[in-house]
Amino acid sequence: MVKSSPTFEFHGAGTLPPPGPIGRLSRRIFGAGALYWAVQLFRFGEMDALTNAWVIGLTAFAVHLVPYTLNIGFGLRLGFWPRVVALGLILAAAVVGWRSSGEWINPQLWATVYWTNLYVYLHLGGSFLLAALFGTAGCEMRAIPILIGRITRREIRDHECPGPIGAIDRWERALKSDG
Repeated sequence: MVKSSPTFEFHGAGTLPPPGPIGRLSRRIFGAGALYWAVQLFRFGEMDALTNAWVIGLTAFAVHLVPYTLNIGFGLRLGFWPRVVALGLILAAAVVGWRSSGEWINPQLWATVYWTNLYVYLHLGGSFLLAALFGTAGCEMRAIPILIGRITRREIRDHECPGPIGAIDRWERALKSDG
């Protein structure tokens, strides 16, 4: 098993304070942005999109986000291996497509990039919107497990957000404590 970094440490249920109005609004904005990108992928729909700077950049960001989506979202401790696997799958698709067509821009690569983006941004966007709706404390990636926990009446562990949401929540709490 891969040793987990502190980035993937969980806390007891209910130990993190819920977000305030600014934190909830920021979750809505980030969620809308992630879902917007997932919808935009349908607009591209062709492997020629692999030369688009937005597709390249947001795919790189999706590969960066894969460990957070899987580890925090599903309560796993896989470390950064999901990123290595995602990158390996994209590179393998490029090579397989190149071997079959002689082109680096190929249907196999597009399909792998497309599905990687679609999964990451739909999961992220949905989690952000659920976190905004329910006021999920900590990382938005815990919103789906916490919703399932509410339905099944089980306590689900919290996770401090390693991304911008954690900084926004700390800033908002500091504003309240100063006032």
